[in-house]
Formats: sequence, structure tokens, C-alpha cells
Amino acid sequence: MPSEIKVVVGAGEYNKGEDWIHTQEEDLSLLNEENWRSRFFRTVFLPFCPSMFGSI
Repeated sequence: MPSEIKVVVGAGEYNKGEDWIHTQEEDLSLLNEENWRSRFFRTVFLPFCPSMFGSI
């Protein structure tokens, strides 16, 4: 598992590299918390602190 996740929000045609997740506003909005939860919650937060979240 990677130690960090690298995200480019609103990448357009910009390509930072294969280690980065490139997103568009319609995929991942900075202003929409649910976008972040649905995309990253289970892969980022849950593996590091499963007891904190119970049986999600």
C-alpha cells in the first residue's frame, strides 16, 4: 500500500505522472465532501484506523 496518495484536482490535460491520480472537477470537487469520501475513505482512512470507524 502506498504511504501517500497524490491527487491532481482539475487536471485538464495536465499529466503529473503515473504515481498521481488525475481528476476533473466533475469527478472530484474540492467543495463536495461526499466526492472525497466515496473516492478515498475506504482505501485511505479505513486501513490505517479500522477500530476508529467500527463496522463501516
